[in-house]
Amino acid sequence: MGRVFMSFLGTTGYVPVHYQLRGKTSGLTPFVQEALVELLCSDWEEEDRLIFFPYRRGPEEKLGRRRQF
Repeated sequence: MGRVFMSFLGTTGYVPVHYQLRGKTSGLTPFVQEALVELLCSDWEEEDRLIFFPYRRGPEEKLGRRRQF
């Protein structure tokens, strides 16, 4: 069974920052979810999944601004 990363996507305007976790620093991103995937999921394989739950307002805008993982 693969691993799963689940998170909610909000509608607030975010400012790009570098996130830090366990001595590692993420690339510049406005989304903590993107930083967590970068920092925690870099060794994931095809069977692993990322699942995002958008709030009712704004998911198209936020999803459109994210980069490809």
